[in-house]
Amino acid sequence: MNLTESTKFVCKGVDGTWKTFTGYTALPALTAQYVDYIKESADSTFASIVYLGNVAYAGDKVTGYVTKWSAFNWSQGYDIITVWVDGEAMQLNLPHKYQNLDEGLKAGIYEFTTAVDADGVTYVTYRAAINTVEMYEGVVAEGGDASAIVVEKKDGTGKTPAIGLTNVKIYLVSGDKVTAVEASEIQVGDQVVVYADHATDNIVAIYIVG
Repeated sequence: MNLTESTKFVCKGVDGTWKTFTGYTALPALTAQYVDYIKESADSTFASIVYLGNVAYAGDKVTGYVTKWSAFNWSQGYDIITVWVDGEAMQLNLPHKYQNLDEGLKAGIYEFTTAVDADGVTYVTYRAAINTVEMYEGVVAEGGDASAIVVEKKDGTGKTPAIGLTNVKIYLVSGDKVTAVEASEIQVGDQVVVYADHATDNIVAIYIVG
């Protein structure tokens, strides 16, 4: 596929917003997980429209769940790790020098900031998420009508108050995959991690991890 200054780029960000650009030099530094294109004609090698999905722009912050920190690939000095954003997988370049620092980091929600190196490669730095924080970890001890649960806390301090499930995102972590599921999928005996909004303490997500 070849590009020109007339090629139109239609981009859907990881946050669901759409942006358009005309011309390859107008396209900012970014990473995209999906790409498709329409050629100018059947026998042309030039694209008239390029569609990019799950886009993260340089300077953007992406918050997602990491099932494991070991890289599944290595390229140009970067470890490629998988980050799950709203149940969708993103592959992000993490500088290889951070790999030793990642030993011991557990699965969970982290915040990634995108940047571009001198060679034009988009990569990320990371830190523990500050807006979405872990509130409880433990085993589901009681379940109601799929609208609330009670969790026996892992730290041995007893049970949580009833946790309402209305408007809470529920995800099932199975191996290296994260899938959005319904609240009815949560069963007594499931191991869960409960995340809340740091500013309000409102529960925003529950991950079923075992």
